[in-house]
Amino acid sequence: MSSLRFILISLLVGLGTTAGAAFIEISEQQARDAINRLDEAIARRGQYISARHRHIDSLKLAYATSPDDLATIKALGDAYISFDNDSALVYLQYGIDKAGSDTEALPFRLKQAEIMPLSGLIDNAIASYNAISPDSVPNSLRQLYYDSGRQMYSYISSFYERHPVLKERYARLALDRQEKLIGLLDKNSDIYRFNIGEHYFLTGNDAKAKASPSEIADNPNADQRLRARAHHHLSAMAKKRDD
Repeated sequence: MSSLRFILISLLVGLGTTAGAAFIEISEQQARDAINRLDEAIARRGQYISARHRHIDSLKLAYATSPDDLATIKALGDAYISFDNDSALVYLQYGIDKAGSDTEALPFRLKQAEIMPLSGLIDNAIASYNAISPDSVPNSLRQLYYDSGRQMYSYISSFYERHPVLKERYARLALDRQEKLIGLLDKNSDIYRFNIGEHYFLTGNDAKAKASPSEIADNPNADQRLRARAHHHLSAMAKKRDD
């Protein structure tokens, strides 16, 4: 066993058995198993990246055959998001350029504004999003409108850790968009469960914050991206508790 792995296992077991601490008690074997699962996941990193590239290549082949198909362009943009955001922005712009109407272009504009902050384009993102009047958004796209605004302002807020006033300003804007989104969602849907759980967490209602994302995280049939976000949300809650 490497010295680093020994230290990690010892730390996990020590944290789990600290008297009076708000930790779940775990055994040394559970700690070893957790570290092993982490090692296995890291070892498969190349496989995950290759699988994403194969998926993107198949979409590019479909795009080469039908370069005006908006569904394929959207799928390419989505496939690149969080993987290569500059490429995602390029394909989202293709969708805007090739859309036959403002309504067709709107989903591409919203997703583009949402991820622009990840490429450092904060001012562009805000200007692009604010250029879309809520009254001009059809009912079929209102959920996307508020969800994109929530995510965009959340990204921006996270970039201002050293500037509390700006961080709070954008966090409030993100929360406002989320509150409007929650009012539109089906209460039996996973996306509702995720957002209401995050909303409770962000507004300090920790007692209610864990239940909904736990349902998603523990459900292997849930949307995988949403399930990953639920796990991230639960980890943020644990960090807040120093757990």
